[in-house]
Amino acid sequence: MMSLMNLFRRARSRYRQFVGADLRHRLQVRLPRTELLGKLDADWCIRPDGLAPGSILYSFGVGMDVSFDLAMIERFGLTVHAFDPTPRSIEWVAGQKLPEQFVFHPYGLAAEDGELKMFAPEDPKHVSYSILPEPGQAGEAISMPVYQLDTIAEMLGHDKVDIVKIDVEGAEYEIIDRLAELRTDVTQLLIEFHHIHKKGVSKQATARAIRQLNDLGYRVFYISVSGAEYSFLRGEATP
Repeated sequence: MMSLMNLFRRARSRYRQFVGADLRHRLQVRLPRTELLGKLDADWCIRPDGLAPGSILYSFGVGMDVSFDLAMIERFGLTVHAFDPTPRSIEWVAGQKLPEQFVFHPYGLAAEDGELKMFAPEDPKHVSYSILPEPGQAGEAISMPVYQLDTIAEMLGHDKVDIVKIDVEGAEYEIIDRLAELRTDVTQLLIEFHHIHKKGVSKQATARAIRQLNDLGYRVFYISVSGAEYSFLRGEATP
């Protein structure tokens, strides 16, 4: 049974679609098996077929929640490489007791190698920094180390990554712009789009990003009830 929270989120998403503030997108491929993993009302959906202890998950954007990552480790025994350059996340992860299959890296994902200026969250209780400033943003922007996906895969010695989860507070659009040049073999992409949560990000930007991913052979197999999180699988035909 759908929780009250998810019922509320679905109703809000449908209202946003009705007033033209959100996309009306459909699944492009229907898979016989998918799994939602993580905390209650989980938003990350994966295709489990073929996942095993030798599989690799890149999880970009840890914040202070590794429920999805730990569920993936428990379910499949795979290795999670988790990434977050933000100070509170680094401090939080250092204070956790995590399994050896959870490998943390204190840098982030971006369209270019180098440093990226990010703004502290408006609410000081929140952890996630963003490249997109908002009115009333708390604190000044700070520079954080970031790398392209290919650079990270090369540093870690991977030429194939089974799943890449991207929750990078608005930076996903520039990252997707560069995926056409990607050399690393990535099967599943899980992406949180920020046209819902960030001012100044349009639904057209997300629609364009989805078209770019389609051009690269990725098809949508899941959309969360909030309409923000999408799961893509490469190489499957449309239904």
